[in-house]
Amino acid sequence: SFTQTCRIGVQDQAHDPTRIMMKVNITNQAGDHVYIPSSDNDDGDGDGGVFVTPVAGSCVYRDLVPVADAFHDLVADMSNAQDWEALTAKQILVSVITSHPAIHRCRQMTESYLGSSQALHTNDATSACLYDVHDPLWDTDPCCNDTLLWDTCCVPRPINITLDAFTGIEKNFGSFDIRTTCRDEGQATRVLQDYVQFSNAALSPFTGCVAEANKVADQQAYDELHAFIDECLYLVGIQLVTPPCTSDEDCYTYCDTALGTCAVALPNSDEPMVRCHTDRMQPSLRRYLIEAWSLAANITETQFKAEYLARLQTPNCVGTLLADSLVWKVDARTGLRTYLTTTAEKCLEREVCSYNVRLESPEECTEPYYCATCFGGLCVPSMYPPGCSIDAYTPDECERQGGEWFPDLSPYECILPSLASEEECLDGSVCPSSSYEEEPELWHKERCHASLCYTNDTRETCVNLLPADVCTNGNAVYKEWYPDWRSGSGLCEVLVPDEETCLGMEGASWWVGRVWLDGRFDNQEECEAGLCSTDAWADIDISPPDCNTSYACNTWVRQCQSTQIRQYCFSNTADSCTCILEGGKIDDLAGLCVHPLARRDCLSRNLTWAACEDLTEEQCADCRETEDTPPGPLCPVTHLGLGCMINVYAEPKTKETCEAGGVCSDSKDIFNFYSDDCSDTNFLPDYCFGACFTPFYVSDDGHGYCPRGLTKGLSGCFLYYAVSPSECSEYGPEFSWVTAAQTQQDCETRFPLLCYEGDSVLPTAKSQQECDLCSGTLRPVYRWSPGEWVQEEPQGYTWAKGNWTALNRWEPTLNFNILEKEVSSALSQQFALARQTQALCTYNPMLETLKRISCDCTKDGQNPTTCYPSDVSIVSVGVQRFCSGLSSGVRAGSISVTFNANTLAQGACTHVGIYIVAASQFQLTPKETLTAVTTHAAANPYTLIVNQYGVTVGQVLGDGARLTFDPPSSAPASPMVLCLSPHGNIAMSSEYVTFDFATTTDTYQAWVPANLKAWRNQEGALCANISMLLDNTYWPVARYDDWNNVRTNPPLFPGDVAGGYYFVGVLFILLGIASGVLLACACLLINRKVNLGKAITLLVMLFGVVRGLHLLLLPGGSLTSSPSSLAGFYLLSELPIFLFFSAYTTFVFFWAEVAHFMQKSTTFLRVMRVPYIVTNVLLYVMFILFISIFHSISPQAQPSLTLAYRLTIAICCIMVIAASVLFGGRVVYLQNKMMAAVDDTSKRRTLFWRMLGILLSCTCGLALQVAFLLNSAFNKGEVAPWVALLFYLLAELFPLAGLLYCVTPALMFKRFSSSLQSTTAKEGSTIVSGTSPLSHSSRNLLSATSQTSIEVEMEGSSDRTEHP
Repeated sequence: SFTQTCRIGVQDQAHDPTRIMMKVNITNQAGDHVYIPSSDNDDGDGDGGVFVTPVAGSCVYRDLVPVADAFHDLVADMSNAQDWEALTAKQILVSVITSHPAIHRCRQMTESYLGSSQALHTNDATSACLYDVHDPLWDTDPCCNDTLLWDTCCVPRPINITLDAFTGIEKNFGSFDIRTTCRDEGQATRVLQDYVQFSNAALSPFTGCVAEANKVADQQAYDELHAFIDECLYLVGIQLVTPPCTSDEDCYTYCDTALGTCAVALPNSDEPMVRCHTDRMQPSLRRYLIEAWSLAANITETQFKAEYLARLQTPNCVGTLLADSLVWKVDARTGLRTYLTTTAEKCLEREVCSYNVRLESPEECTEPYYCATCFGGLCVPSMYPPGCSIDAYTPDECERQGGEWFPDLSPYECILPSLASEEECLDGSVCPSSSYEEEPELWHKERCHASLCYTNDTRETCVNLLPADVCTNGNAVYKEWYPDWRSGSGLCEVLVPDEETCLGMEGASWWVGRVWLDGRFDNQEECEAGLCSTDAWADIDISPPDCNTSYACNTWVRQCQSTQIRQYCFSNTADSCTCILEGGKIDDLAGLCVHPLARRDCLSRNLTWAACEDLTEEQCADCRETEDTPPGPLCPVTHLGLGCMINVYAEPKTKETCEAGGVCSDSKDIFNFYSDDCSDTNFLPDYCFGACFTPFYVSDDGHGYCPRGLTKGLSGCFLYYAVSPSECSEYGPEFSWVTAAQTQQDCETRFPLLCYEGDSVLPTAKSQQECDLCSGTLRPVYRWSPGEWVQEEPQGYTWAKGNWTALNRWEPTLNFNILEKEVSSALSQQFALARQTQALCTYNPMLETLKRISCDCTKDGQNPTTCYPSDVSIVSVGVQRFCSGLSSGVRAGSISVTFNANTLAQGACTHVGIYIVAASQFQLTPKETLTAVTTHAAANPYTLIVNQYGVTVGQVLGDGARLTFDPPSSAPASPMVLCLSPHGNIAMSSEYVTFDFATTTDTYQAWVPANLKAWRNQEGALCANISMLLDNTYWPVARYDDWNNVRTNPPLFPGDVAGGYYFVGVLFILLGIASGVLLACACLLINRKVNLGKAITLLVMLFGVVRGLHLLLLPGGSLTSSPSSLAGFYLLSELPIFLFFSAYTTFVFFWAEVAHFMQKSTTFLRVMRVPYIVTNVLLYVMFILFISIFHSISPQAQPSLTLAYRLTIAICCIMVIAASVLFGGRVVYLQNKMMAAVDDTSKRRTLFWRMLGILLSCTCGLALQVAFLLNSAFNKGEVAPWVALLFYLLAELFPLAGLLYCVTPALMFKRFSSSLQSTTAKEGSTIVSGTSPLSHSSRNLLSATSQTSIEVEMEGSSDRTEHP
């Protein structure tokens, strides 16, 4: 654990007083400083500092650049981290530098241009922690709070998270409006749109840069990759507490089935440890070690294990480390003794005889070879040399008998060196002859093993001596004749209780029992053949191949046995005389008659046999009977001093005894190790099988642990210093005294079952439900091993050379300090790549954006050409190392790369750099044209894919991915999986239905489909198996299926929309034709004079024809703004606007003429004719000037001119609307006034609404024109095709049709002849007199609109000329 303290703002006077040193000081829990290797940007003191320049209070481009450079230096320096602590420190430094004020302020400014909203992030299933540590939900989520993993499973769960996300560029922030603050609005817009895409992708809680890095490079991942070291300590039996095992397959040594745990391999566990390490370490870690050690990439498993062992071994002392061979090392920093070691001199200074460490000099060590059980290089003697063993139970007794004590020769420890042959040992003057042996093949001759008292009596004199006063004096002598003794001559034994009594009798001698040892395993053949054994017992008397007929128990059992090896034959005769006469002796304390008989003789005489082996456990406890312990009520025989105790390690002699017993593996934990009374290996008091217990403490990572002072067991923590229940209770209520299990039920159910997840050796306390959720298995804490009567297996020994040698060996052993360092370094190198990718993916695109925006949009900014260089921007977003034989991947924002195990050539590795190439740099910018109204959708700017025929056949869907390989020759030859996410700001055209990847070279001039079978993954990214080409960039694309054979460009609009355009175009053509017909009729039937009506009709005709051609050519894509057809483009797309404007200005002039005529003003037409003509001429001159200027200025200035152009037309249109309303309103008013005299109300109302309708339709048509002009001027958004069609119909076609109807002479529609005759018949009428200044078309209009009123007025008036 580490605490971080940031010291920011320390001036560095030694380097540059104008710069600031930002430092991060890392200390551990003890307060010790953790050294951080210096980087190029560091000040060299190990504090991990980085130089930055003081910044002003706002975003300053010149201050941002050096901080961004420092960021890249720090990211590159991550690869130099040699351990987890150093990598953590460097990661903190990156976080510090990215929070620098220069970056923070520019980020604030950049993001002020953007809008944001709450975005919902949904994940189907994740086990990631998605809460802040201060969030209350963090405490209750086992995927966050690891301590909960002790009893709760972190189950992948669907999670919905709402976070702020950028929505795009906002345009209503005043001083933060991109249009007013940035010099190049187009480039700034493009860069900001990319920033939105990068930022939202990087900050995704499920697939963002931080989330992806944490999946592979957080503390939990480090612990998991590092776990194999601790796991192997369990699996080779070195850890005191190991997981349960049931067979040797569960261990890397062997399974001690009696205890159910892995056993340690003595004396050196390096080989199984290395085997465990290489099996259980992650393949990626193995690959990093191979590279770090410069090993051959195709190294074999055997070679790697050998290299692993050789590199991690250092010379050390192997064997029995005695206290005087150890040397304490002192930590120079703290002055504390921290660990101990030894030297070769100290290790080897103690010398012993290899087959008998008790021999004191080389002269005594004379055996050239010996039989031994060997563990690695350490051999323990396992031979019985020839010799005479006498009956002695202690070293003192042995010495008193003249023997030497050899504890390794149990049960024949006492050897008489003076008796060197069987004849000398088993003296024929006492012992039976060799023919007496019941089993003569045995190597230990026990025909004379019993100690006894004997006399020289013959068979006749070997009789009981029962004097007359025997009942009062107890001086009877009981004798028994053994005919086979004395080499078959017979021997008279005197039955006495001990040697002292024997030697007090006249003519009696005491024989000390002897066993002659022929020697066992004292030759090479017999040694290597070995013996027969089970896991628990070895039958020293049986050798292969007789094992197949020999059976024994596979475990030990609890059995009541005598600590004094005492057994008694007795009767209940209380009368002393009777007892003596029967050959017994009254035991005064027991009140029983005790007979000195063996079990068989005792039972044959119908006497009672008393032995501890025949007692139950309850009786055994009461028959302990020592000087300090009286017998209990359950003991059947008291005061005999049986000394009964339970021997938990008793060997069962029968199948029934074996199968009735068993052993619980808790004895490895539950034992009173520190009690003085519990040092014997056999007879132990009950409290020895107990211990002071407390449940596990839960570590931060959710595993059970035991604090210092407590010993970790399988079931919990043990305080062995408390040797009794009373002492245990003194440590608090959480401690309790537990005893070892005696039954299978007690063994397996006393403690809760533990959950083992996967191949983890560390259990947790999860319930059945929680364990199932984690795919774990519940197992009992301890295992009951029932007794089984099994066939014995051969067990051979080693025939070793005997010599005088060092007790220990100085040889290479696995050095865990080096192991930790090498593994930590390899993992740090691996994790550094993930953290570098995190930093680059999160911040590098952001910094590139900040530099461009601060360059373009701040007061101290640069020329836009400097801010947005012409060369392609390629931004590094990640790094990773891939090697053959490993399946691994990396994700950096929208790019995901996965190498399969066979992507690279065998043994090859490559360092991959991942770069993102923004697609926005290449979007097609349509050649800017001067248009007044945007009436159709612009072409997709990402349709970059063009085939050999020059036809656009596809589009780019997202940013490109460029990969570099170091060395270049390591580029993969086989496919890898590349996934690229589509860009959120790129719309997909519906006609492209096939997903693919396209490639571009360094020139980025042609996007060529790769014809890959691409698919979408569950996150929507486009994926494909690709064979990466050097210097190529890959792009996600959608294209035509048969893209390379398409020869013509598709229509601009889909079929239904194109049909709409064709239909409306035809209507416009028909309008033009109708206008032409009417114009021709007017000229032929009335006159050929030019007037306003004919001018309006002519303009409508021209407008209808030109607009109709425009709409008919537009859907097919043939109407373009290419230089060769530019004149036609403007003629068909822009000229109609001016024709429309001319038509309406003429109509306004028409309204004005009518209004003034009604007011008897005759000078208007003459006065306004010239301004009318000049206005229209200026319109067309302005049209030509705008087009000429537009195509002569820079593209950057063209949008401003377009805006001015549209505003100018809009203003003119507004003026026409105002004039139309003014003069048209007056006409309607005057007409209504004139019709007041008409009695026919319906005619008057009809005429009024007709005039008002004409006025409103013209006004609305002009208003729609203004709306579209203003929309095009201030909103660059495109108009949907159907909306454009409605515009053409409502704003152009219908108003012009109405206008045509309005100005068409009435005589062309109804009563042409009669009206003509009527009007010519009225003499003096100004309507037809030809003397009025009113134009012919105006008279026709007036005639059409006021026919009835005129006639009425003329009929009722005597002065007709007053009412024209």
